[in-house]
Amino acid sequence: MLALARPTAPGFLDPERAAPPPSGPQRNQDLLRDLQQVHGLSDGSMRRVREVFAGNPSISQGNPAVTVHPATPEACVAKLRAAGVSYEQPDSYRICGARYMAPLYDPSREQPQDARACIDRFEFPDIPCAYPVVWVRAREAALLCEAEGKRLCDAHEWEGACAGSLEEPDYRFDLAKRRDTISAVESMRAAHNRAHAAAGHWASR
Repeated sequence: MLALARPTAPGFLDPERAAPPPSGPQRNQDLLRDLQQVHGLSDGSMRRVREVFAGNPSISQGNPAVTVHPATPEACVAKLRAAGVSYEQPDSYRICGARYMAPLYDPSREQPQDARACIDRFEFPDIPCAYPVVWVRAREAALLCEAEGKRLCDAHEWEGACAGSLEEPDYRFDLAKRRDTISAVESMRAAHNRAHAAAGHWASR
């Protein structure tokens, strides 16, 4: 599974808390506090998360001096509660081992419990109503995922999550393992073309 974190907190962002202060560093401290509380991360995991944040001062939920959001997190939480909307899904938690994750599977032939991977429902920090974190480099994103016991999804998993059905991949991503970029692309393309040539489909170039 993509997540191994054990949730312990009963809810997500506290609607009674005041809106985030204008200070970028303070907003990050609030973010990291919410991250640990909501996802039940250990102090060791949080130490690794903080190291990533410390290495890139641009990581944030947006520059408060110029960023204008249509609603505050507090207003979002209040609206969800007023509408009776909850993102707590015990079945998904049981399957994925973490909150706010969705199992990836093909509903035409599988059940949710057949999923071999899960994906975050929301952008990092994967907390309902929380602003997404921006200005994160690819390696930093991988390290943040690893700190939470997760990993970055591959293209096939991402496409399946967006489509709502994890079907067979168009490309053999496993052929890219332990190869340089050029040979990996050539290997996947050749396998793709062989698989689709007999059916008369267009080949990739």
